[in-house]
Amino acid sequence: MPTFGSRSEENLSTCADDIRFIAREAIKVIDFSVTCGHRTNEEQDDLYASGRTKPGRIITFKRGGESVHNTFPSLALDFAPYPIDWSDLVRFGVVAGVMKYIAWKEGIDMTWGGDWPNFKDYPHIQLRLRNA
Repeated sequence: MPTFGSRSEENLSTCADDIRFIAREAIKVIDFSVTCGHRTNEEQDDLYASGRTKPGRIITFKRGGESVHNTFPSLALDFAPYPIDWSDLVRFGVVAGVMKYIAWKEGIDMTWGGDWPNFKDYPHIQLRLRNA
């Protein structure tokens, strides 16, 4: 059975209980790494600059303080199937499918960035936010 390495554990430790639960159950089924949990506003702004004021592709449309990664604990995590191949989107979907099933089974309302209509964020899951 796969287990998380120390970096994944460190990233996961910054996430909300429901996100940690989903990931800990999913790792029992499929191997993946947790690449990000909580992000500071400065880290978020640095990612936002990619493809805009810094070379690279656009990674996010959220500035510091606007992303659910910026909450503490984080309401989101980024992941990558192991071994990591960023171009293998099918494997991202398989890992996300396992996590979506676990969330559904446990009554946890989460969403996967690969299901979003306007911007696909395949390495991302988050708790679904409700308007009060």
